Amino acid sequence: MLRHVVERALLSDAKHVYVAADDQQLIDTLVDTDAISVMTSVDHVSGTDRIVEAIQDLGFDANDIVVNVQGDEPLIPPKVVNQVARLLIDRPTSGVASLYSTISEVKEIFDPNAVKVVLDSDSHALYFSRAPLPWDRSNFADGEPTEIKPHWYRHLGIYAYRVWALKKFVSWSPSRLEQIERLEQLRFLENGISIVMNHVNEPLSAGIDTPDDLARVRELFATENK
Repeated sequence: MLRHVVERALLSDAKHVYVAADDQQLIDTLVDTDAISVMTSVDHVSGTDRIVEAIQDLGFDANDIVVNVQGDEPLIPPKVVNQVARLLIDRPTSGVASLYSTISEVKEIFDPNAVKVVLDSDSHALYFSRAPLPWDRSNFADGEPTEIKPHWYRHLGIYAYRVWALKKFVSWSPSRLEQIERLEQLRFLENGISIVMNHVNEPLSAGIDTPDDLARVRELFATENK
């Protein structure tokens, strides 16, 4: 799975692709790729903490842009990596960027695993929640809506960061709303760092979180190989 993620990341416009991991077996799977491996501590509580250790070891500058691609995203489109990075390139003062898609199924609105995002008029995130957000009072009055309206957005878990924003993040304790929702991106909002958002420009498949997800992706790769 990691090999697939790395191979797709290498097709993006990234200057370098780094893999931060705490397991030598993972590092060993990449010896014949152009990815640069960085061994990190086993004690990190989040992937963001792991990234910060890696960028400190690598000596990145404060305004360098880092795109975080999770190791369970074997279908990540390279164009999506470029898109989220471009958001920060085009906004020199912004520290964090991410993407969203329009929700197309009613069940997603009420699914706590589908994180919703509400935007301001300048496409910055106002809030992220596992709850249905915004709450459509008239549409929800008699229960779940029977139709989807174009004001529900699902947050997609790919981020671009400037190094200075990452270092600020790990200097703060987990925030109140972050702990309530179990969404660490809320730590940025609670500490005054805005997150600029953009609608994803290419379909982004869900990552692999369950055995069923793994079976689905394996079947897809088998079909492609045929």
